Amino acid sequence: MADKRDKQREDRRNQILAESLDMFIKKGYYGTSTRSIASQAGISSGLIFNYFESKDAIYETLIEIGCEKMKVDQNKALQNPYLYMHNLITGIFTQLEKNLFFAKMFVFMDQAQHTVGISKRSQELLQSTNITTNYCSIIECGQVKGQFREGKAESLTVAFLAAIQGIAQERVRSKEMILPKTRWIMDILTGGSINEE
Repeated sequence: MADKRDKQREDRRNQILAESLDMFIKKGYYGTSTRSIASQAGISSGLIFNYFESKDAIYETLIEIGCEKMKVDQNKALQNPYLYMHNLITGIFTQLEKNLFFAKMFVFMDQAQHTVGISKRSQELLQSTNITTNYCSIIECGQVKGQFREGKAESLTVAFLAAIQGIAQERVRSKEMILPKTRWIMDILTGGSINEE
């Protein structure tokens, strides 16, 4: 019986997070209230506080999820940057195809980076996950190994991340979107110098 209650509680918590994610994307941090989240989730305003103590707590939880998904295994990445990035893109595209929550997290995390006045904890989480720096070192290593095109690694990183971000945003707007091929995104890094099937 306890297992069933735990499962129901976890399901409800996930529902609140999913509805909150939608609300934060559509209305922003300041346009979203716990009352509007509760209404969207079909629960009472009071019930939401059984799961999260505040709007900030919900927001922070979503940022924690996003930061966890953005973690980079630097040791593995630096062994074979090309293979790591190829597998990363393939994995992202697989998730974008199957999991709309995943796609929405890209949009949310981008918005969160530019939202002022969020909690100190949210700010610290976002600052601790400097995705540009993490990928820039992988791309620099790939350049040294001759796997990636020459040029400023930071510019290549920005172009790569912008492409992924744009694809995720379009996926949120259009569920019927046909995702590009992995090699098209890899061409940003390689200049098309590595042939794939």
